[in-house]
Amino acid sequence: MNPFSINSLRNSSMKQFRPRPFALAVLCAALTLSSLLPSAQAANEKPPAKMTFQGFLTATDGTPLGNTSPETKVVQFKIYDASTGGTLLRTEDQTVTIDKGHFSVLLGEGTVSGTVPSLPAVFQSATASDRFLELVVNGTAMTPRIQFVASPYALLAGSANQLTDAAGNAVLITTPSGLTVTGTITATTGFSGNGSALTALNGANITTGTIVDSKLATIATAGKVANSATTATSANTANAIVTRDASGNFTAGTITANGSALTALNGANITAGTVADSKLATISTAGKVANSATTANSANTANAIVARDASGNFTAGTVTASAVSVNGLPAVAAQASFRIVAGSVNSDGTIRAGTGFTVTRINVGYYRVSINSASTIPFVTANADDRGPATLPAAGSTIEIGQTFSGGIDLFTYNGGRVDKAFQFIALVPR
Repeated sequence: MNPFSINSLRNSSMKQFRPRPFALAVLCAALTLSSLLPSAQAANEKPPAKMTFQGFLTATDGTPLGNTSPETKVVQFKIYDASTGGTLLRTEDQTVTIDKGHFSVLLGEGTVSGTVPSLPAVFQSATASDRFLELVVNGTAMTPRIQFVASPYALLAGSANQLTDAAGNAVLITTPSGLTVTGTITATTGFSGNGSALTALNGANITTGTIVDSKLATIATAGKVANSATTATSANTANAIVTRDASGNFTAGTITANGSALTALNGANITAGTVADSKLATISTAGKVANSATTANSANTANAIVARDASGNFTAGTVTASAVSVNGLPAVAAQASFRIVAGSVNSDGTIRAGTGFTVTRINVGYYRVSINSASTIPFVTANADDRGPATLPAAGSTIEIGQTFSGGIDLFTYNGGRVDKAFQFIALVPR
């Protein structure tokens, strides 16, 4: 059994200890400090790194300690991060004077052993809301541990809406949408962080120093650099910028460049000189050169172009040639006025050779030859053939041209009488 118990000053019965509330302003101010300060120190702008604590100690029979006269006890003040178990964060020893059960100490003035966090540092972490005090009196731990809580106005410090200077002027003000600094921010070692979070910067405020070109992106947008901002001159200086006048012209000596890199050139702008034909590709696409664009005419010019119409025909004056072939056969001079139709016909009226005509066997030895697309009377010569179109006719075989008419011929074959015979003919058809 514990020889002592700790009770509230408001209740002297044998109850477990319930401390008086702390002064919240003192506790919160202590949380902003980073080290313990000695009791005798020069005045400064910081609150003391100490915290008051009061309690009431009784013996196990309920008799207050120091009831007849004050007495001293060695008390350890231990701060944990849990109500039971947990991690011990700080321990300090104090010799406490107890008078009729009451005692009062300043946490932060005791003796610490080893390396422990300062009292303000104990309350500066992500788990600072869970801090519990355990008292050990003459080696005996008092239970339960006591949780540190805030007084009403100290709650405001958890969401402070402004920071004031020594004269009470607000220099840092929180708003629902951000943070306002009324004074000047001065950093002795510079700023660090994500520069992309800095917005609405004013370039006019860069009054000293220079931005090195390695920190500048390439300026590629047309018009971003004004002509007047360059230092280009007429001097022949390597890498100098050549400016153009208000009309878009510039004057230079010889311009040398890789022609393959020049695109979207305008042929209309070639006002002098000529493009050599060795630099022109062969034009082979139909219609790319209009008939009117050629220099062909009636003159006897070598390689002159003669245009044909949509039907494949062309019109000319006198055509002079050493040889002319029609359908693979030599043409004669008379072809200028006549069309020649020739053929070889079997005795049954079927065509053995030739084109441009049809044959009808009307009766024995009676054949009608119709010339295709003819509307005039042809001039005809024919012969009968007993043995074939390549031989002379046999004796006694004859052929008679019965009549000629527009577009046709009637032929009769004989051999001692009208009989079916093979024959050959040539017809000149006037055009």
